[in-house]
Amino acid sequence: MSGGDERRADGHERRAGSADDPHGRSSRRGVLAATGAALTASLAGCGGLLGGDEAPPDYDADALAATLDPLPDAPVGVPVQPSREHVADARERVRTLRAGDVSRVPNAVVRDRLAEKSESAREALAEQSSNRLDAVSGLAYPRGEAMFVHAGLAAFDGELTAADVAARRERVTAALAAFESERRYVGGDDPVAALVEHVEIGSWRADAASVLSSTEPDALDPRNDVLRVGTRAKDVEWGRAALADARRLAAHYRGTLAEPVDHRGRFAAAAAALAGALPADVTDRPDLNDVGAGMDREIAGTAAATLLRDLRRSRWRHATDVADERDAGRYPLAVTAAMHALVEEAALADARAAIRDGAYARPETVDAIAAERDAAVGALRELRQTGPEPLASRIAASVHARLRWTDRDVRDARDGVSDGYLADDVYADYGYARRVAAAAPPVLERVADAVRGGS
Repeated sequence: MSGGDERRADGHERRAGSADDPHGRSSRRGVLAATGAALTASLAGCGGLLGGDEAPPDYDADALAATLDPLPDAPVGVPVQPSREHVADARERVRTLRAGDVSRVPNAVVRDRLAEKSESAREALAEQSSNRLDAVSGLAYPRGEAMFVHAGLAAFDGELTAADVAARRERVTAALAAFESERRYVGGDDPVAALVEHVEIGSWRADAASVLSSTEPDALDPRNDVLRVGTRAKDVEWGRAALADARRLAAHYRGTLAEPVDHRGRFAAAAAALAGALPADVTDRPDLNDVGAGMDREIAGTAAATLLRDLRRSRWRHATDVADERDAGRYPLAVTAAMHALVEEAALADARAAIRDGAYARPETVDAIAAERDAAVGALRELRQTGPEPLASRIAASVHARLRWTDRDVRDARDGVSDGYLADDVYADYGYARRVAAAAPPVLERVADAVRGGS
């Protein structure tokens, strides 16, 4: 099933993964299974929506995999990267927390689980990135994995209980509230550059809030077994790490400003203007059973239907985020949510026009799918080369994540991937990446003008 839901509207989609692997290494199908199924079910209703009566041809998945050239890099650009010391400290925390000897645990199930988490954290340390923003982001979840080991061993030794972890969570939650109350949208003379810096800071804060809100302890289940305590401590550490990263980047950024400018009013006005530019009905829950309305051909069970469904769902989610972020006073995130929704609005119109001309029908061979990927990569390169920075890098990162997930599905699961999945979901994913990348530049110019006060 295709869903296409990036994690958030802020550019972190490319770095965040799924519930089963938040490093970002899981396949898109794994992400959909973990995070998209409930939304898809609530929006689409009963099953069978993606199926067609006509069986797809036999496709050569190996041949498709052989065409997948490396993707161009698409790092998110920010005016001020985290410091080298920030990266070093995050790596050192992973090393320190996973340093315990798990072999001394006699229970094989517990020991193996601790060893698995320790190895996961070690693998994260082996990954290197020249982009310090990516490096820090990529170490948030591994700090939690390493804490699982540290806390699990402490629980085994009788030195840590579920109540201790609950108290730790309360302290982190209080620190998060304090950070939120101290939020100031100051920056340099360029408000667009300041916007993207505050989006990164706000994104890490949002990560912390999301993780902590999902880890509220169960007062009726105070058990102190090693794995339970380790799991709870892992999640609290993940939230703590994201909050610490946000606070540290905010302080580092403020320290670079010779004459800070308060951009709060400008960001609020831009968010309001961009929200007003969205269609009036864009926040209405979309009817995903009726994506083919207005088409002069039947598109059910094809990549065309999947592509339109993906774009409508993602546009709706980003549009609803705009109101939520504005109500909370998180204006930079409101601006980028509106930016994504407007890009998807333009991409949706482009996709509809292409489908009316016959695009995204059931392909006879994988050649059409490979050609769509080539077009998507070309659109990504064009966006990176000509799109207005630093906003273009945010859309490019989202497109890059979509392509990376889909390529992994083709490469890693080609022996078991169904012909229907290739014909519908993979084809639609490449189409989504192409249409979004191509539609973005004029929208991004409009967003930049709004932030700078030009509209």
